This record gives sequence, C-alpha cells and structure tokens, in this order.
Amino acid sequence: MTNKLDKNDRRDFWNEDYFTYWKNRVDEANKGGDESEIVKGDVLTSKDIQLEDAINHLILKSKSTVLEIGCGFGRSLPVLSKLCQEVYATDISQKMIDVAKEKNRSLDNILYFVAEAESLDFESGTFDYILCYGVFDALNQESALRECNRLLKKGGRLLFTGKNSDYMHDDNLAIEAEIAARRKNQPNFFTDVKKICSHQSELGFSLLSQKYFIFRGDFSKDIFTAEIPEKFYEFEIILKKTNSFYSNLIFSNEYSKTSLHKETQ
Repeated sequence: MTNKLDKNDRRDFWNEDYFTYWKNRVDEANKGGDESEIVKGDVLTSKDIQLEDAINHLILKSKSTVLEIGCGFGRSLPVLSKLCQEVYATDISQKMIDVAKEKNRSLDNILYFVAEAESLDFESGTFDYILCYGVFDALNQESALRECNRLLKKGGRLLFTGKNSDYMHDDNLAIEAEIAARRKNQPNFFTDVKKICSHQSELGFSLLSQKYFIFRGDFSKDIFTAEIPEKFYEFEIILKKTNSFYSNLIFSNEYSKTSLHKETQ
C-alpha cells in the first residue's frame, strides 16, 4: 500500500503548505519548553544543537565535499561550512533554497540546487559525505537510498533519520501524527529499518552508527538506545558505502505496520 507522490505534488507542498509551519516549529524548539504550542499536545521537534551533534558524528574531514539532501532553510549550513571544503545544498523547494541562500549569504563555500533527492544531476562518486536529516520520511526511499549510494565515494558516509514502520501500539502521539499527515496529504513514509540492517550488503552499505528512539518525542529529548529494539518510532543511522547498490528490496510504505495492525483489529 504505497503512494509515491509525484514531483509537482511534493514541490507544491513544500513551497506552499509546509514552509512557514516548519520554520515556526524549529524556532519553537530552539526556544525550549516541554511541548508544542503550535500543535497543541504534540512534542517539540529537534533543536539546532541536536542537528549539530548529528553532523559531528559524521566526523567530517576538512578537505571533504558534502551533500545535504533537503537543506530546508539552511540551519545546518553554518556548521557544515566550517567543517568541510565544499557543501552542495539541495532541496525540492525553491522557497526553502531562497531563504537558505539569504540566511547564509556570508558563506562562500556553499552551492545551492533546487532538485529532487531521488534524481540529482551530479556525477557518481562525487561526495565524501551525505546528510539527510529530517527528510528521509518524505522521500521515495528506495530510489533515494540508491541515489545516495551512487553519489558517494567508496568509503563515504551517509547520515539519515526517519520514522520506523513498527512502533509501539500505545504510542498515541505517533498514531495521531501519522493520521494527521495523511489528512494533509503530507509526504510521509515509514521505513522498515530491520530490513535495511539485514540487507545492508546488497544495498551497498555497512552500518557504522545507530540510535533508536522508542516513542515519539524521544528524538527531541535525545533519549535513545544503540541496540535495535523490537519496536521503536524514530532512528538516526550512519552508513558507510562498501559497494554498489544492487537490490530491489522494498523497505518503505505510506502506512506504518502499527497503523495497519490497528486497522485490522
């Protein structure tokens, strides 16, 4: 039961419906607090300091070239600019790119591109690192992971975060968020993380680092386990490219396993 949105649907959503909402959610998180005032009863999203911490886990080298997929309004770019030689910042939204450029106009080692994550016009093996933070759950994931593998140099690293398909049945905030996303026609896909881990070789990667967040809200509080649990809601993973991607594995779906289970009860 997949529903892969086309390019125009996604571009319109990120340009028109989502930009102001997401900017306000990030601003709210950086101010601190216990829960969202924008979405009453919901948890806060991740703070800029958590994004910086994730970037530091990539262990960027100063001469490296980095690709960010879904740079949004550019909150990661000052950190990336300091740590590496060149940054390629991409986003499907022209509005996001325009704001990122203006916000980071003093940085001279960043190149900006409006483009789909699943089809980027760069040569194979261009990048030492790829960052895909808070974006993977909005992508056609199999195509996006294949493209990341193509673009990375051998030994290059990919950091990505997302939502796991099989989360706790009593995680009511997660269930409510999933339903709300479908109601808004928001691109929102769930990842079978265990499938990726068990098939990592045929996907052309090895697993370097992992964080698993059991309940919705644990991510923003940085409450995690490094051992993969039976059920969890979000994840942060670093993969290392070992070979080419040669798999036809399907590991994402618009509906979580938890949601589908509840519908059959």
